[in-house]
Amino acid sequence: MADWISRLHRVYGRVGSAALFAFRPEVHGKDGVRPDPLRDRQTRLGRRFGTRLFSRCYPGVPGRLHIHDTMLRGDSPEEIAHYIHVGKSAIRNIEAALGLAGRSFADLEYCLDMACGYGRVLRWLVQLIPPERITACELVDESIRFCHEEFGVEALLSELDLRSMRFPRNYDLIWVGSLFTHLMPGEDIAFLQVLARALNPRGMLLLSTQGPSCLNNIPMYGSMFRGKTEEFRAQLKASGVAYLPYFASNPNYGIALHTPDYLDRALAGATGERVRRFYYAERGWDDHQDVNGFQRVGD
Repeated sequence: MADWISRLHRVYGRVGSAALFAFRPEVHGKDGVRPDPLRDRQTRLGRRFGTRLFSRCYPGVPGRLHIHDTMLRGDSPEEIAHYIHVGKSAIRNIEAALGLAGRSFADLEYCLDMACGYGRVLRWLVQLIPPERITACELVDESIRFCHEEFGVEALLSELDLRSMRFPRNYDLIWVGSLFTHLMPGEDIAFLQVLARALNPRGMLLLSTQGPSCLNNIPMYGSMFRGKTEEFRAQLKASGVAYLPYFASNPNYGIALHTPDYLDRALAGATGERVRRFYYAERGWDDHQDVNGFQRVGD
């Protein structure tokens, strides 16, 4: 092992082994993600030697955790415990929705985990659905390669323009965790319609949103949102959706809040009676995000 690490140092520059394989969170500045040469080096090594090279095992976590997993702020016991809690919370909502729909994990032929990241929910789904029936979709190439290598699922690289997304098949279950929470108005409706078209008959779409209750938490989303609560509130009252970008340099990525009625109107206008809401859990995911469930009815 020591000889092998020495080879990596000679090829990619000398970095202590502890630093080279340490958890590496993204660092944000006032204009976005700051460049990180070591993180970039780790990604290049992962392409060459496999993404699991930069992953670790933790007690209670099924499968390895990648050191670039952006859903972790660190790998302390408290952060790992919360990571586990969030994944299990998603599964509890999926189980509850399946029960309401008269379905079970056993009769789901295909499942899509959209915005899968490095497998925060996926690692629990593969305990319940055969991995070859699951498509993991994400914009970051490294994350879907890791999910494929670690969990054996199908990897699908997302389009930057979600309205142009095309999936390899239709699905019985689509889980979309913490994606609509960042989409601009208009893009959210268009992508909701794309997802609705990707449902099999009786297929279920479960997606998380930040609802009106999150108006109490606006400053926690970042220092750029301090003093913006009333602006979010006014937008939400006027149209059912509120959005502000994280950074002026990238207006297409920010924080979004949605009312359930906004989503219902969007689907009704696109699908008529073919896709209907059947599930809603206010702050149902991690006692924070609302979980909205829609089902395709008829043939």
